Amino acid sequence: MNQFSKFPNENVLIVMALREESGGVLEQHGFHVHYSGLGMVNAAAKLTELGMTLKPHRIINLGTAGSFSLEPGTLVEVDGIIQRGSVVSFMRSRKKIETFTELPKVTCGTADFVEVEKSPNNLYQIMDMEALAYAQVCEKLNIPFHSIKYVTDSSDVNTLKDWKKNLVFAQQSFLSLCQSFK
Repeated sequence: MNQFSKFPNENVLIVMALREESGGVLEQHGFHVHYSGLGMVNAAAKLTELGMTLKPHRIINLGTAGSFSLEPGTLVEVDGIIQRGSVVSFMRSRKKIETFTELPKVTCGTADFVEVEKSPNNLYQIMDMEALAYAQVCEKLNIPFHSIKYVTDSSDVNTLKDWKKNLVFAQQSFLSLCQSFK
């Protein structure tokens, strides 16, 4: 499972929510990818299983995200995650995430829905449905966690259409990134 020379002597697990996000491109180039399914419950359950059975030294989440402030086509690294949605404000805290690339750094808002209104007080720049669950599982299992996201859409009425249209660009970006770590 050692997929990257950037992390010598480490078993690095790549996790994504959906097969559509990689389109098999990473696998065609020799990378091993695991898929959790959509949403926080699926992400937590699958990553717990993978963490317990495969015992990786590091987990890298690659995935797509929406954004109100960043243009589609932007590749970013998450340095913080916050739960978005109907969380009581005093319970909403930003989870700091370790980074390892030169990509622009952002805060990711995670929830089990696609958001169509801007975040209050600009608490996050991108939105996904799994990163917080992955980060929490990694924290419990004491495994370093990183998250790289490709902005596919502007989280508006065209979200699904834009997401599908931009998947091929996301796949190529993820491949280039992974190849740069070999």
